[in-house]
Amino acid sequence: MTAQSDSTASQGSQAGSLDLGPGDTAATPTAPPAECLAFRRAIENHQVTFHQVARAWFQSSPKFNPCAEDRPFYAEVFPELLDEFGRPRGGIETGYFCENIRVAAVLTNIRIAAELTEGPRVADLVSNDQADGASASAASLPGVARGSAPPNGQARWKRRSKSERRSASSSAIHLEPAFGDPESWKAKAILFRCLELHYRAIEFLKPKPRKIAMRMVFSVIAALLGSLDARAARGEGAKDFGEDPKELEAVEGELARAERYYVRSAQRAAQIEYFLGMLGGLAVLLGVAGGLAAGLRMSGDLELLLVSLLSGGCGGLLSVMSRMSAGKLALNHESGKGIIRLLGGMRPLIGAVFGVALYVLLEGGLLSLAPADGADRVYFYAGVAFVAGFSERFAQDAVAGVGRSFGAGDPEHPADAVSEPASGGAPGSRLLARARR
Repeated sequence: MTAQSDSTASQGSQAGSLDLGPGDTAATPTAPPAECLAFRRAIENHQVTFHQVARAWFQSSPKFNPCAEDRPFYAEVFPELLDEFGRPRGGIETGYFCENIRVAAVLTNIRIAAELTEGPRVADLVSNDQADGASASAASLPGVARGSAPPNGQARWKRRSKSERRSASSSAIHLEPAFGDPESWKAKAILFRCLELHYRAIEFLKPKPRKIAMRMVFSVIAALLGSLDARAARGEGAKDFGEDPKELEAVEGELARAERYYVRSAQRAAQIEYFLGMLGGLAVLLGVAGGLAAGLRMSGDLELLLVSLLSGGCGGLLSVMSRMSAGKLALNHESGKGIIRLLGGMRPLIGAVFGVALYVLLEGGLLSLAPADGADRVYFYAGVAFVAGFSERFAQDAVAGVGRSFGAGDPEHPADAVSEPASGGAPGSRLLARARR
């Protein structure tokens, strides 16, 4: 049997309904265990951890706690621990508490997890009395949802500083396998992959795809724990998990689907940021061209230079857009929004530099390319600069050809900033390669 719930109330009632184990006798409790007193202190201080929640659940079970006198204390404190744990995290969305192995998992509010940072949660709620120097309990504000306006001026929400908002986000999936279970290393490896994917989704996905990815990951965790719990109930060893290829393939297949969804969603988000950066770079390019046109006396050569500058930038922009629409643009989505936008802003500038470089080489007679008889020179240079910005290989080959004419060797081509990462690179690259398999 399993203990799975979608609310704190149902989980608490399940814990309180535990009976005496075989061979146990009813006894009148004398004093609560010291551990339960520590749990009460954690509740009062609003510093409950999921380890304490899981510990109370398992110690209230006759399967894991042979002392019949202590179990009622654990069963009584469990729903309070669960409620206090979920309060600053937006509540418990769903959970799975095994009955035959000591593993538990819950999913808290995903949006709140992305907004919170790692660390104590009680500092996020500050009452007016606390602001005046006195202490007040957050539990005295029932029904106040995190992020909403406190009623009647009872409390105010503490704003996080910019440095706090830049730090790592909190967790939405809370897993407690710290008691040594499950015994199967294959099962543990799958759980670790689930947690890794969950951390990445919290940090790098937008709200809607993040919610879908987290639900997919937790469904894998629940299915795995259900299978292990059922094995233990039948008296089968958890170490045997994975011997049935279909059982292991089903769980790993669902996890692989979640990983592929994460990669697709993260790539889409990174491409949007990259495109916004390119628009910013194009705006800078237009500003530079406008400043040169306004500050210098317009002449034929300056006109051709500005045409080459803008055409090269537009070529670089269109090149990335075509690769993006064809699904050939792969970015390192874990570089961060600022770095991705910066790289995107450099792309039109690089195209503009190539366009101007080819204009200089053509005007200097270093390239044997000239407009046809009767062709407009403006259109000729605009076309050459656009091709140079659109195809970096064309521009690099042209520049390399000029270098070879002077006896220089081929330049080393730097790695493309937007090329597909190798499978042996960063963790995000390995996940991308794994998902594409």
